[in-house]
Amino acid sequence: MSLSDHHNGAGDPGAPDGAELYGTGPWAVVESAGPLAHGLTARAVAQCEERGVRYEVLGIDKLGSEDIGVFHGVVVTTPDHIATPADVAQRLEAVRVIRTYRAIRREGIEAVVSSRRLPEYKAGVLQVAGRSKVLNQYQFKQLSRSVCREHRIDTESALGGVDFFSMYVPGTTIAVMQSQTERYQSNAWKLLLQWGIPDAETALAVRQIFEECIRHYEDPRYKALFRPILGKGLNRLQFVLTDPGFHGPTDPGAYKKWMENGARVGRHVLDQLSELDPAITRPGGGARGLQDELYRLYVTTDTLVRTPEFRAMLPPAQLPTEEGPPPTATVHE
Repeated sequence: MSLSDHHNGAGDPGAPDGAELYGTGPWAVVESAGPLAHGLTARAVAQCEERGVRYEVLGIDKLGSEDIGVFHGVVVTTPDHIATPADVAQRLEAVRVIRTYRAIRREGIEAVVSSRRLPEYKAGVLQVAGRSKVLNQYQFKQLSRSVCREHRIDTESALGGVDFFSMYVPGTTIAVMQSQTERYQSNAWKLLLQWGIPDAETALAVRQIFEECIRHYEDPRYKALFRPILGKGLNRLQFVLTDPGFHGPTDPGAYKKWMENGARVGRHVLDQLSELDPAITRPGGGARGLQDELYRLYVTTDTLVRTPEFRAMLPPAQLPTEEGPPPTATVHE
């Protein structure tokens, strides 16, 4: 039985008003497929009703016309599995919901608890819940900075430990965000150091190399690389760096060329990184895995340079703008 048609007004009439207690509501609870996803949805619904917080349960497959931005808080449950086409479709839809919501409500819980004290209803508290094997998929990892909190749960017996309101309890929100931020920064710098990228200035230059290489292939003269897939507005390098799960053409001959061109643009990026600093090299070397490694490096540097912690490492003149970092690197043919 699905909860997707369920919604409430102000919860139990005898309960305290959620807006007064928590400064939040209405919430959207986005339900995916599977017993665990259903249990997480039911858990979020029960907690909203206990606190008098208005909510609406939305099926992940029924969000085409929903204006997700009207909700003060969103809980996205992920499908239980990753193998079937239906699971893949729901996972990609969950990613779309996260991206859409954060694009509309750009500020998260950090802005609420920071010195700016942004009212919660002007921000957007976004939580995602599901199995670890699903949240470890690259689509979710690259959105880690968009999500205020992850709830990883792998058995239905552990549902009782999930608290979607823990961030609203005084004294816990800042600790939660600090822990998540510290873990992200540590993992990001670990990867950069493996590549031979020792400091913020070099990381910023590496990010600029990626952007310059992307622009390098935004040229119709590169017929096989400019728009390799009809109807997709991406060049071949953009597929490598932003959509590595895209399979490419189904025709065997065209697919072989697709993979060769992916390796070609990857080698071009490596050449530019080496020209920036010969010490920047692939952690493991070898002939395989280059495109996946470049994807991880690109996502990490592109996300890292936007964080307040990274910006604090740089002098004001070097701070990246919203349009991108200063032109510290030049790409050569």
